[in-house]
Amino acid sequence: CLAGKILCTRNYITKAGVENYIFNISWIYPLTIIVPYCFNLGFKAYHTSGYSGFYSSGNELSIVLCVCFTIAFKQFCEKKMFKYVIHLALTGICVILTGAKTGILIILMTVLWYAFKEGKKILSFI
Repeated sequence: CLAGKILCTRNYITKAGVENYIFNISWIYPLTIIVPYCFNLGFKAYHTSGYSGFYSSGNELSIVLCVCFTIAFKQFCEKKMFKYVIHLALTGICVILTGAKTGILIILMTVLWYAFKEGKKILSFI
């Protein structure tokens, strides 16, 4: 897209700005799942298990939450601030609440990938 290239070359849009925007927006998804769950509102993701809040599908929701988790985990590995731990915990709990195996697998793969990529940095923090 020509408009996107112009905005990027003139530094109106930066990679860090987009990641920061997505990180801030990604707080909405966990909160819109956990708050209805606490008040026993919302829908089940599957007939026997899983919870999707007011969203209609569990699989798509788990993928969105995995993207949010990956971005928050990247931010945590780079900045190591407490707000990223809270965001990781909320997002991880929401993925477990949805009950999608794919979401849980993606989160495990994300943690393992970062552990191999930046093992000494993460282990020194823990």
